[in-house]
Amino acid sequence: MKIVVYTQDQCSACHQAVEYLSRNQVAFTEKNITHDSVARDELIAKGFRATPVTMINDQPIIGFSVPQFRKALGLN
Repeated sequence: MKIVVYTQDQCSACHQAVEYLSRNQVAFTEKNITHDSVARDELIAKGFRATPVTMINDQPIIGFSVPQFRKALGLN
């Protein structure tokens, strides 16, 4: 399963998403658009302008929602 989380500084939902994945021992790549212009361009090219956006096998979850993450990750 390939997971990429697009984040930015001063984004509480971004921190929650990263913390949730870490706490559940889910491997992911974090791309902070505040410091990484390539990541920002990737996010814009996918049609998004806000964070967090979590791509799970190329399927986006916009924002942070425990039920959405559980379902997408197959967690109980």
